[in-house]
Amino acid sequence: MLCQTKEYLESLNPGETKFLEKYMIGWQKVHTWEPSSFLKQVKDDRLLLTVNPRLTNCPSEYKDDLVFAKRFWEHDINLAYTWNSIKEEFSTARHLYYQSFSQDKELIEVSEITEYIDTLDSANFGLRSGFLKTSLRLAVDLLDKFAGFFNLYLELGNDPTKVMWSNVWYEKLKYKKSFDNSLNPIIFEKLEYNPYLKALVNLRKNLYDKKYEDFYPFKILRDYITHQGIILHNNKVIDESKENYNLEQMQQETYFLLRMVKAAIIYLVGVVMIEEEEKEKRLII
Repeated sequence: MLCQTKEYLESLNPGETKFLEKYMIGWQKVHTWEPSSFLKQVKDDRLLLTVNPRLTNCPSEYKDDLVFAKRFWEHDINLAYTWNSIKEEFSTARHLYYQSFSQDKELIEVSEITEYIDTLDSANFGLRSGFLKTSLRLAVDLLDKFAGFFNLYLELGNDPTKVMWSNVWYEKLKYKKSFDNSLNPIIFEKLEYNPYLKALVNLRKNLYDKKYEDFYPFKILRDYITHQGIILHNNKVIDESKENYNLEQMQQETYFLLRMVKAAIIYLVGVVMIEEEEKEKRLII
C-alpha cells in the first residue's frame, strides 16, 4: 500500500504533494510508534490518569488525559489551578516511585556523593529510598488538595488555610462524637444522589479511622516519614517493633497507595460530573 501511495505522490505536481506528504509522515509515525518500556510499565501498573481501559500503540493514548467534560472553573480560576496541582503532584509521586527501582549508573553515582553512618543492620539510605519515602508522603499529602478543591467547588465556606482531607467533611471543620454526626449539611445532602462523593467519604474513613486497620497505616507512615523518619532496609527487617520496612515492602505499600489516590482523582471527576448535571436539572425546572 505504501509503495502504491509513493507512486501516486510522484505522479503529482510538487505543490499538490505537500499536504499529502505531511499526512503520510504523520500516519507512518502513529502506526509504527511503540511505547517505551517505561510507558508500558506505567500502563501495566494501571497508573496512568485515564479511564481508557484498552490502550493501543498510539502516542495520544499514553497520556494522563483525565479531564472534566465542562469548563466549570471559568468562574474561579483557582479550581483549575488546584486540579492541575493534583495531577502534577500525582505524576511527580508516580515518577519518584519508579525512580526507586532505578539502576541507572548516573543516579547511583549521584547517590554515592552523600556518605551515611553505617548502622550495620542493612539500613538503606540514599536517593532510591529517599525517592520512595517522598513518593508516599506526596501521595498522601496531595489529598489535602482535594479538600481545597471541594471547599471552593461545593462552596463550603471554610477558611482555605485550615481545610484538610481529614476535616473538610465536617461542619465548621469540627469533629463531633462520630464522623456521621459531624458531616457538613451541604455534603450530607449531596451524598443522597452523588455516589462518587460517597466513595470519597468512604475513602476518607479508610485512610484515617483506626477501625479500618488495613488502610490506617498510610496516615501513620506519612507522619513517621515526615516527623520521625521511616527506616528502609535492603534485607528482611529483624526488629519489627520499630517503624522499619525493607525496600520491597515500602514499594508495595507506595504502589497500593498510588492506585488508591488515582481512584480518588477519578472519583473527584465523577463528583463534578454529577454536580454539573444537577445544576442543569435545576436550570430546566
